[in-house]
Amino acid sequence: MGRKKDIGNVFEDKLRDFSESPSDAVWDAIASEIDQNSRKRIVPFWYYFGAGILAVTIIFGLLYIQPRESNSPKSDSIINIVTEENSSKEELEKPLIKVVSKEKELEVIASDTSNSNTPIAAQSNMDHSQNPSKSKSNKITKSYSTKNKSNNNQLILDKKENTLLIDIQKKLAILEKSKIDNEENARKRYKAKIAQELNEAIATQKEENKKTLKAWEQEQEAIAQAKKKKEQLQQGEKIAQVIENHTKQLKIPKTDAQRDLDRKESTEYALAISPYTSLLSYGSLARGSSIDDRLVDNPREAINTTGYGIRADYSLNEKVSIRFGIGFAPLKYRTENFQVSSIDGNINIFQLSGINTQNLNQNPIETSPEAQAFFNQNDIVSIEQDISYIEVPVDFQYRILNKRIALSLNTGLSLFVLNNNSVFATADSGQSILIGQETDLNSLSLAFNLGLGTHYNVSKKWRFDAEPVFKYQLNPYIDGNSNFRPYYFGLQFGLSYKF
Repeated sequence: MGRKKDIGNVFEDKLRDFSESPSDAVWDAIASEIDQNSRKRIVPFWYYFGAGILAVTIIFGLLYIQPRESNSPKSDSIINIVTEENSSKEELEKPLIKVVSKEKELEVIASDTSNSNTPIAAQSNMDHSQNPSKSKSNKITKSYSTKNKSNNNQLILDKKENTLLIDIQKKLAILEKSKIDNEENARKRYKAKIAQELNEAIATQKEENKKTLKAWEQEQEAIAQAKKKKEQLQQGEKIAQVIENHTKQLKIPKTDAQRDLDRKESTEYALAISPYTSLLSYGSLARGSSIDDRLVDNPREAINTTGYGIRADYSLNEKVSIRFGIGFAPLKYRTENFQVSSIDGNINIFQLSGINTQNLNQNPIETSPEAQAFFNQNDIVSIEQDISYIEVPVDFQYRILNKRIALSLNTGLSLFVLNNNSVFATADSGQSILIGQETDLNSLSLAFNLGLGTHYNVSKKWRFDAEPVFKYQLNPYIDGNSNFRPYYFGLQFGLSYKF
């Protein structure tokens, strides 16, 4: 038994090439003819009864016909549209509307089988022209047949619509599942993207760690090299110290270059400041006495004193310097074994020519009770001269030897400013009394300076000085007739700071 054919496919195959419908005039002619015949002839009731039985039989027969699955391009197009992931429900319903419209069109076409272009319509026209009564009967039969076929086609179309709706629901379920799958795939892609970015970040961090580690290793290597170099330098310093100590022990003589360098470092300077202290001894180049010529034969001696001062040494070149400064020079001289006598209250010590008692105070010393008592108790005394000067020396220094130990010749002038002028009488017991002052001493005088300097350059900045100096006074007295030629000899010690 062959497979039953779907009536929709039969109509579609038969009418595939049909492109023209009957005109409106044909339909109007058929309708008017049917109306005229119905008015002219009364159809028996069994005719309608038989036609009804025939129509019921056809309908029951069509209900048991199994429609074949449609393989038409329309169904395929619906499936293709449904399987698209981005199609909406409205888009899926559009092909169904088209199919239903096509089926309804086929139904209309099936009812128009009386078209003159078809073989059935042509035979019907011929029969109508030959036998009018037979034509009318045929028209009634065709009308029933056409109605039965239309009902059958409508049932088939409803069944196909239900099938298509089921397919659409299946496709919608597939689409929903596809959306879920797409979301899952999107989540997977997002996770994959995050994982990729994380892996890239980890790889970048690893590269940075490698660079940091490499930089740290280089730094550690540099530190190790620096430490090694430092150890080498320390070792070299130790070796140099050992060599230096060994050299000192061996007392290896210095080279000429070393000596020259030492000399320059210790002797070359621009300015030196030299505070000093001086041991002084006062005397006279001549035999005379500044107090009285009658004392020439008496024993005389200088009393040692201590002076002090400061000077500046400005270096003109390696050999020559100019020195200037200021100092204090206290001087003392003593004449011994003076025999004191008193006649009628006149004491002979006050009769000496070099002693002036008038400038001391309004009352002469010789008439004072203190003087009378002192000389009554002491008949032999010593006469002591107590003189002090403020000294301003200006010297020219020439360095004879300019090494670590240097020698210099110093010569120049000093300005003496008289600071003190007193004469005392001193007993052997140590008791003394002021008897006056020297008569002819100048308040300002000049002295000639001559010295021999000895210097030891301790370092580049410090120098020890020891200088014996001789100073001769050029104009110590007013009249210049005294046969006393005063001088003083000093031994100066000082420490110089060199700039």
